[in-house]
Amino acid sequence: VYRLGLACPFLIEEACSIHPHRPLACREHLAVSSAASCGDFPSPFIHTLELPFSVGEALARTAAYVLSQPVETIPLARLPEWLSAHGGLAEREWDSAFLVGLLASHCRSQLTG
Repeated sequence: VYRLGLACPFLIEEACSIHPHRPLACREHLAVSSAASCGDFPSPFIHTLELPFSVGEALARTAAYVLSQPVETIPLARLPEWLSAHGGLAEREWDSAFLVGLLASHCRSQLTG
């Protein structure tokens, strides 16, 4: 949406209407400016905190590891199609402590290069 220069369709009355369920692309930006700034993207009034690593990249590497597949990123809009093409992956379960540790490891590896 932002790369196309379109206003966020979920911004309603200057607030994110899907905040608890927002996609990773939004979560990773860590915006610290007013939500009103998001209605006119790109805007010089949008201020974000920069992370020294990409959470999206770390998640993609974590998923690739546990699924024994190549690293792949999937746009949120294509997720239902991807899940239907990949059988029972949505029903698989992993130990949460293992996943968090693996994710942290992939974040750290980006810091150390």
